[in-house]
Amino acid sequence: MIHYAISKLAEAGIRDILLVTGKYSGGLFMDYIGREWNVRISFKVQEEPGGIAQALALAEGFVSLSEKFVVLLGDNLFEDSLTEEFARFREQPEQARVRTVQPSARGEMEITDVNNMYAVRGMLFYGILSGWWIDAGTHLSFREAAQRIAGEVTP
Repeated sequence: MIHYAISKLAEAGIRDILLVTGKYSGGLFMDYIGREWNVRISFKVQEEPGGIAQALALAEGFVSLSEKFVVLLGDNLFEDSLTEEFARFREQPEQARVRTVQPSARGEMEITDVNNMYAVRGMLFYGILSGWWIDAGTHLSFREAAQRIAGEVTP
Protein backbone atom coordinates (compact mmCIF):
# COMPACT_ATOMS: atom_id res chain seq x y z
CA MET A 1 0.00 0.00 0.00
CA ILE A 2 2.78 2.45 0.83
CA HIS A 3 4.21 1.98 -2.65
CA TYR A 4 0.89 3.07 -4.15
CA ALA A 5 0.56 6.11 -1.86
CA ILE A 6 4.09 7.33 -2.61
CA SER A 7 3.58 6.87 -6.34
CA LYS A 8 0.36 8.97 -6.19
CA LEU A 9 2.18 11.76 -4.31
CA ALA A 10 5.13 11.67 -6.72
CA GLU A 11 2.79 11.72 -9.73
CA ALA A 12 1.24 14.92 -8.36
CA GLY A 13 4.63 16.59 -7.98
CA ILE A 14 5.16 16.14 -4.23
CA ARG A 15 8.91 15.69 -3.74
CA ASP A 16 9.42 15.81 0.06
CA ILE A 17 7.52 13.09 1.91
CA LEU A 18 7.38 12.37 5.62
CA LEU A 19 6.27 8.82 6.33
CA VAL A 20 4.82 8.45 9.83
CA THR A 21 4.68 4.83 10.86
CA GLY A 22 4.35 2.64 13.93
CA LYS A 23 7.50 1.48 15.68
CA TYR A 24 7.12 -2.10 14.44
CA SER A 25 6.85 -1.16 10.77
CA GLY A 26 9.45 1.60 10.44
CA GLY A 27 12.41 -0.64 9.69
CA LEU A 28 10.45 -2.62 7.13
CA PHE A 29 9.47 0.55 5.28
CA MET A 30 13.03 1.88 5.38
CA ASP A 31 14.32 -1.37 3.89
CA TYR A 32 11.62 -1.52 1.22
CA ILE A 33 11.40 2.03 -0.09
CA GLY A 34 13.86 2.87 -2.81
CA ARG A 35 14.44 5.92 -4.96
CA GLU A 36 12.29 5.00 -7.97
CA TRP A 37 9.95 7.98 -7.53
CA ASN A 38 12.47 10.87 -7.48
CA VAL A 39 11.30 11.95 -4.00
CA ARG A 40 12.99 12.49 -0.64
CA ILE A 41 11.47 10.36 2.10
CA SER A 42 11.94 11.04 5.80
CA PHE A 43 10.59 8.88 8.60
CA LYS A 44 9.02 9.57 12.00
CA VAL A 45 7.85 6.87 14.38
CA GLN A 46 4.53 7.14 16.19
CA GLU A 47 5.39 5.21 19.36
CA GLU A 48 1.82 4.21 20.17
CA PRO A 49 -1.58 4.54 18.50
CA GLY A 50 -2.67 8.09 19.24
CA GLY A 51 -4.72 9.05 16.23
CA ILE A 52 -4.11 10.81 12.96
CA ALA A 53 -3.87 14.24 14.58
CA GLN A 54 -1.09 12.99 16.85
CA ALA A 55 0.76 11.55 13.85
CA LEU A 56 0.27 14.88 12.12
CA ALA A 57 1.96 16.66 15.04
CA LEU A 58 5.09 14.63 14.27
CA ALA A 59 5.46 16.72 11.10
CA GLU A 60 6.65 19.65 13.20
CA GLY A 61 10.24 20.26 12.22
CA PHE A 62 9.73 18.57 8.87
CA VAL A 63 7.31 21.25 7.69
CA SER A 64 8.02 24.86 8.56
CA LEU A 65 5.27 27.17 9.78
CA SER A 66 5.27 28.98 6.42
CA GLU A 67 4.87 25.81 4.32
CA LYS A 68 1.75 24.01 3.19
CA PHE A 69 1.60 20.25 3.47
CA VAL A 70 -0.63 17.38 2.48
CA VAL A 71 -1.73 14.41 4.58
CA LEU A 72 -2.37 11.13 2.81
CA LEU A 73 -3.29 7.99 4.74
CA GLY A 74 -1.31 5.03 3.46
CA ASP A 75 -4.25 2.64 3.59
CA ASN A 76 -6.59 4.93 1.63
CA LEU A 77 -6.27 3.81 -1.97
CA PHE A 78 -7.95 5.55 -4.87
CA GLU A 79 -8.10 5.57 -8.63
CA ASP A 80 -7.74 9.24 -9.55
CA SER A 81 -4.58 11.25 -9.97
CA LEU A 82 -4.13 13.92 -7.30
CA THR A 83 -2.42 16.35 -9.66
CA GLU A 84 -5.43 18.66 -10.17
CA GLU A 85 -6.43 18.55 -6.48
CA PHE A 86 -2.89 19.51 -5.44
CA ALA A 87 -2.88 22.37 -7.94
CA ARG A 88 -6.08 23.73 -6.33
CA PHE A 89 -4.61 23.13 -2.89
CA ARG A 90 -1.56 25.25 -3.73
CA GLU A 91 -3.89 28.16 -4.55
CA GLN A 92 -5.70 28.09 -1.18
CA PRO A 93 -5.05 30.76 1.45
CA GLU A 94 -2.19 30.07 3.81
CA GLN A 95 -1.96 30.19 7.59
CA ALA A 96 -4.48 27.40 8.23
CA ARG A 97 -3.30 25.89 11.52
CA VAL A 98 -5.03 24.23 14.44
CA ARG A 99 -3.02 23.17 17.49
CA THR A 100 -5.65 22.88 20.21
CA VAL A 101 -6.99 19.36 19.73
CA GLN A 102 -7.53 17.42 22.94
CA PRO A 103 -7.60 13.61 23.14
CA SER A 104 -11.02 12.04 22.61
CA ALA A 105 -12.75 9.51 24.85
CA ARG A 106 -10.71 6.85 22.98
CA GLY A 107 -7.52 8.62 24.09
CA GLU A 108 -6.66 9.66 20.53
CA MET A 109 -6.31 13.04 18.90
CA GLU A 110 -9.03 12.81 16.26
CA ILE A 111 -8.50 14.30 12.81
CA THR A 112 -12.27 14.92 12.65
CA ASP A 113 -11.85 17.44 15.46
CA VAL A 114 -9.16 19.22 13.42
CA ASN A 115 -11.41 19.24 10.34
CA ASN A 116 -14.30 20.63 12.41
CA MET A 117 -12.09 23.47 13.68
CA TYR A 118 -11.12 24.36 10.12
CA ALA A 119 -14.79 24.27 9.07
CA VAL A 120 -15.87 26.60 11.92
CA ARG A 121 -13.15 29.07 10.88
CA GLY A 122 -14.18 28.89 7.21
CA MET A 123 -10.82 27.37 6.33
CA LEU A 124 -11.90 23.89 5.24
CA PHE A 125 -11.69 23.25 1.50
CA TYR A 126 -12.27 20.00 -0.31
CA GLY A 127 -12.45 18.38 -3.72
CA ILE A 128 -14.27 15.30 -4.89
CA LEU A 129 -12.46 12.54 -6.75
CA SER A 130 -14.53 10.82 -9.42
CA GLY A 131 -12.98 7.34 -9.38
CA TRP A 132 -13.10 4.62 -6.76
CA TRP A 133 -11.74 5.04 -3.24
CA ILE A 134 -11.17 2.33 -0.64
CA ASP A 135 -10.02 2.41 2.96
CA ALA A 136 -7.94 -0.75 2.70
CA GLY A 137 -7.62 -1.27 6.44
CA THR A 138 -9.24 -4.72 6.45
CA HIS A 139 -8.29 -7.88 4.60
CA LEU A 140 -11.48 -7.77 2.53
CA SER A 141 -11.13 -4.10 1.55
CA PHE A 142 -7.42 -4.59 0.79
CA ARG A 143 -8.31 -7.46 -1.53
CA GLU A 144 -10.89 -5.31 -3.31
CA ALA A 145 -8.34 -2.48 -3.69
CA ALA A 146 -5.76 -4.90 -5.13
CA GLN A 147 -8.33 -6.20 -7.61
CA ARG A 148 -9.27 -2.66 -8.67
CA ILE A 149 -5.63 -1.63 -9.10
CA ALA A 150 -5.01 -4.75 -11.17
CA GLY A 151 -8.04 -3.93 -13.34
CA GLU A 152 -9.93 -7.04 -12.24
CA VAL A 153 -12.88 -5.03 -10.86
CA THR A 154 -14.47 -2.06 -12.57
CA PRO A 155 -16.46 0.64 -10.76
